[in-house]
Amino acid sequence: PMTMKYSWVIIYFVLFIGLCSIVLLNLVTAIIVETSMDGANKDREAQQKWRDKEMAKKCEMMVQLIEKSDKDKDNALSLEELLTAYHADKEVQAIVEEICGLQDLLRLFELVDEDGSGTLSEAELRERYPDFRDDPIKF
Repeated sequence: PMTMKYSWVIIYFVLFIGLCSIVLLNLVTAIIVETSMDGANKDREAQQKWRDKEMAKKCEMMVQLIEKSDKDKDNALSLEELLTAYHADKEVQAIVEEICGLQDLLRLFELVDEDGSGTLSEAELRERYPDFRDDPIKF
C-alpha cells in the first residue's frame, strides 16, 4: 500500500491518530467538568433555599417566643421578660433551645435591638433577621 511507497506517511498517520485521541479526551474532560460545575451550582442554590427556609422558620419561632414571653402585652420583649420566661416556662426553654440556645439568643437580642430601647419588637425582628443569614450565630 501507500506506506510501502511513501514511508513518511506513517509519521503523518501516527501523529494524526495521537492528536485526535488527545482532542477527544479533552472534550470528554470538558463535558465532565462542566457537568460537575452545574451540579455544584444547583447544590449551592438548594442549600441557600434551605437556609432561607430555616431562617424564616426560626423567625416565626422568635415571634412565637415574643408572644409567649411578653408579660405586659406591649408587643415587645424585654431582656428581663425573656430571662424570666426562660427560667419559668419549659415551653419557652424548648423554643429557645430549638432556635439557637440561650447565649446566642442573648447576643441576637442585643444585635436586633436596633433602637437601643432594651426591647425587641416583632417589627424589629422581621426587619433585621435577614441580616443574620451569614452571621456566626446559629440562627
